[in-house]
Amino acid sequence: MAFSDMTRRELLAICGISLLPAGGCGGVKKEPRLYKMGEATQVGVLVYTILEADWFTHLSGEVDRIPKDRYIVVRMTIQNAGSKEATVPLMTLEDGKGLELRELDDLKNVPDTLPLLRIIPPGEIMQGRIVFDGPTRDLRLRVADVSDPSDERSALVDVPVNLGDAQPLPIPKPAQPAQ
Repeated sequence: MAFSDMTRRELLAICGISLLPAGGCGGVKKEPRLYKMGEATQVGVLVYTILEADWFTHLSGEVDRIPKDRYIVVRMTIQNAGSKEATVPLMTLEDGKGLELRELDDLKNVPDTLPLLRIIPPGEIMQGRIVFDGPTRDLRLRVADVSDPSDERSALVDVPVNLGDAQPLPIPKPAQPAQ
């Protein structure tokens, strides 16, 4: 078929297909890779390892705090495998059906809680917990590297339900000042 014999539709289809790899369609977004809990999950320069996740009925301490659903406490390590300081963004739990849970930022005295502002020097590892309030079902933790705003990357880590004995998470009481 000669170029002059092509219909307008055929010509547009060929041009459209040739633009796809260059991002000509815009909005085509690659699905993040799914990892299992315990697997090293590298996203850009950050390497996340989700060690465990537990669901708690409430936080027990000086004042009991009851969640809307359950507290989901995720223990993890985050390593900066890059050559520059890296900032770790806040994380979300998702169910794949539209539910997105943000980290709780107003909990005080939960042991080993990661700070909200997370900056890791090159080659260093940060370890701790993050806490969510969410339903009792299998979820996925979205982890990301935002060091390059033009190329934000993320991955998902399966977080299966683990009710254990459903005890409250004990919160140590703050130390009393010496008198």
